[in-house]
Amino acid sequence: MVCNISTRDRQAGWAALGASFPGGSERRFLRQLAGSGILGLLFCGGIVLHWLLECPLGAVALCSGLVLFSALATGLSHLSGRPQPFLFLLMLSMLTSILLNEVPTFDTFGMHRLIVASTALWQAEAGMALAAGAFHWMRGRAR
Repeated sequence: MVCNISTRDRQAGWAALGASFPGGSERRFLRQLAGSGILGLLFCGGIVLHWLLECPLGAVALCSGLVLFSALATGLSHLSGRPQPFLFLLMLSMLTSILLNEVPTFDTFGMHRLIVASTALWQAEAGMALAAGAFHWMRGRAR
């Protein structure tokens, strides 16, 4: 559902409507990125609140994973026009997290509680870098 946010407006013919909002199509990417992040927090918000009390680093890991995968979902959907590339990366990430459950680097959402601060930090940095790069690409494409 999260990976379809960016592709649905193009399929439904709403791209022109999004361009009529303040900021136009340049800010459409940011609105869709925010929508993906908020939708992810709606699904995982209870877990984040629970982990804030029990395992604060796990909550940080989950939030940084949401940042990374929201940026991936929005960016890949804009680049390809389809949700399938993100779904492939999400399933591959989940599979490696399950199979390599003793490696902290692959514990993307903190499911195995092996997360270390450096992994959460690089996930957040990679997510912000991906979002900034995709936004820059969208701005260049809109002009």
